[in-house]
Amino acid sequence: MTGTLLNVEDVWFITTPDLAFVPFGLLLDAPMCGEAKDFTLRVCPYFGVRNYDRLSDTQAKAMAPKLSDASSGKRYETPAEFVAVKVTGFQGEPTAEGMRYIPSRHYASIEFWEERNCLRVIDGKGVRAEIAQGLEKALTTCPPAQWPNWATMSLDGSLNGRWPWAQPEMKELLLQEARKFA
Repeated sequence: MTGTLLNVEDVWFITTPDLAFVPFGLLLDAPMCGEAKDFTLRVCPYFGVRNYDRLSDTQAKAMAPKLSDASSGKRYETPAEFVAVKVTGFQGEPTAEGMRYIPSRHYASIEFWEERNCLRVIDGKGVRAEIAQGLEKALTTCPPAQWPNWATMSLDGSLNGRWPWAQPEMKELLLQEARKFA
């Protein structure tokens, strides 16, 4: 959004609480810098307008013809609350449904947003407590034996300091994935 390279000290994902704190929560939206995160959460109708459904078919087709699929009949309800997480590393992985991002869940900071307002910010030791609560919840909904193979690495610290653009040949892979949306 800002047209600059992501600084490893300022990489954020926006998601929902149910996905941010469980090891098997998938992140499908691309990473962004803190400035873009703030702008998006304050301006984008999806993140800020209660019960926002989607762009009109005409708007969607004009913006991203390949992503517009009004024929599917799917309707998405906007979540009431969003979470922005500042990550310490992540991995990108192309799938049939699009790019999947696996963050290190050793977050540096967590922000809770609702209707264009940041309600609370958690830093320091509070981050670990929030992650521990999410892990507890995850264990009650899905035992570790049923987690996908990548879920453990989101928790064990192996993704700390790992950035896709620093991996061999990943830049070209990310560009190929981006071209699919053009």
